[in-house]
Amino acid sequence: MNPILSFELLFFAVFGQTTTDQTQIDKMTPNTTRTQPYWTEYLFKIVFGIYMLVSVVVLINLLIAMMSDTYQRIQAQSDIEWKYGLSKLIRNMHRTSTAPSPMNLVTTWFVWIVEKVR
Repeated sequence: MNPILSFELLFFAVFGQTTTDQTQIDKMTPNTTRTQPYWTEYLFKIVFGIYMLVSVVVLINLLIAMMSDTYQRIQAQSDIEWKYGLSKLIRNMHRTSTAPSPMNLVTTWFVWIVEKVR
């Protein structure tokens, strides 16, 4: 196996093509003549390789742009989310008693009795 063929196989393996049979127009059998010129196969491999390389670069740039847009939207909403979380925390702390565990039984009963007496 020559180095050019091995480079070609490794390059196209990155894109999921492990054989070069798909690049041939004419399928050669032992008793047929070749109707496709050799240079068309090489030209196709070069053009197809460039196309695959450009499409991967474009897709990676699209992914980066989408992630950047998502990050900017999350960053814009972070202040609002922080204030909402803080208000929820303050509301929950206001609803609960501040007494520690054994004493909260006494204070809870005391508050309940005071409310019933009113």
